[in-house]
Amino acid sequence: MPNERNRRIGLRVQLGAAICGPAFLVIYLIFWWGVADFVPPLNPAFSADEVTAWYRDHATSIRIGQTGAIASLGLLYAFWLDICLHIREIERSRGMRPFLYLMCVNGAILNFVILNTSSLAWLVCTWTDIGPGAVESWQRFAWFTFFIPFPAYLINVGTQGLAILMDDRPEPWLPRWVGYFCLMLVMTSATGVCVAIFNQGPLAWNGIIAFYVVLIGYAIWVLLLGVMMARSALRRLRAFETDARAPIPQPVSAR
Repeated sequence: MPNERNRRIGLRVQLGAAICGPAFLVIYLIFWWGVADFVPPLNPAFSADEVTAWYRDHATSIRIGQTGAIASLGLLYAFWLDICLHIREIERSRGMRPFLYLMCVNGAILNFVILNTSSLAWLVCTWTDIGPGAVESWQRFAWFTFFIPFPAYLINVGTQGLAILMDDRPEPWLPRWVGYFCLMLVMTSATGVCVAIFNQGPLAWNGIIAFYVVLIGYAIWVLLLGVMMARSALRRLRAFETDARAPIPQPVSAR
């Protein structure tokens, strides 16, 4: 039947969107870290000449790496939008206006723009026809863009955490502990704003708190949510296929 076929396709799309999150993380890290060599980050205390020399010496790998990182963002956007649609389902089940859904969608758009912009700024740094002062300024702009607009990311994880805790359906989308984990990230991710103030120590953009804690937390979030969302989609798909294969009861004839 058409409705059963569409339902099966929808569940498979949800499974694919869930897998997009971890797939993005792997591809992004391969290009951003492995190819462009952005881990550990360049020391923010370097002089303009040192910064320019580093980008000149790594120009080819940075161009390839950041271009690949930009290409991988399409997977992340699909992952975010699937999260947004699940939030809308939860709000609908409670008879609520889609406020969290709209906030999550707009947060996803902002994050997509932010990550694209930072990679584009790093690409600008590799062009040799700009002076050391311009390269240093573009690098600072890139790292500031990467870390400081943290409210867009907090909107994503915060609305998701609230929605999971609000989900009182008989078969909730995700376990409640996942919602608490999302809200915990809200408290740890705001440290990224400190890179505008500190250029040395744990709160600089190459520091253990501002960079490693925030990025590791984000990576764990993507992996955890991808796995849990895939399990949820698989569970619903298997339940649907089991019901679809069940024999239709035949009416008992009257004697």
